[in-house]
Amino acid sequence: MNPILSRKKDGRGQGPEITPIKIPRTKVPGIWQDFVSAFLIITYPSATVDTLKGVFWCLLLGAVIGAFIYGFFPQDLAVTLAGPGNPWSIPIAAAVGVPMYIRAETVIPISAALVRKGMGIGTVLALIIGGAGASIPEMIILGSMFREKLIAAFVLNVFLVAIVAGYLVDLLVY
Repeated sequence: MNPILSRKKDGRGQGPEITPIKIPRTKVPGIWQDFVSAFLIITYPSATVDTLKGVFWCLLLGAVIGAFIYGFFPQDLAVTLAGPGNPWSIPIAAAVGVPMYIRAETVIPISAALVRKGMGIGTVLALIIGGAGASIPEMIILGSMFREKLIAAFVLNVFLVAIVAGYLVDLLVY
């Protein structure tokens, strides 16, 4: 059995208590897996609604930031600073992205707006990898569990992966 979490009021009315919903495991061939997933979403809508509630505001925030970038960010400035021809745009985007906190839900509209404004795809990818891979809240959490050398190695690894991926994408695309 595979539990999915559902929120219910506890007996004392003290707030949400997470209780598991039992979903039977199915051994389904790969081609039918999407159908089974859709069936489970329809069958257990409370878990779907809870997930949507948690993600909705982040999606909305990303759409608003993307609309702001698309409407107000000067295109010539984006092309000059972070266009495909600027070799320093990828390391700078990776350095900006590492301390920045980017949620997976907000990155799609923001990156689409940046690419439409003329920012290089490799630069946007470096920003996304840096922001999603390492952020200040994540470093605080990791700092409570690991030594500073390990955290520094992790941040450096994310930074280097963002740079290499950005240059590789620019090499393949442009």
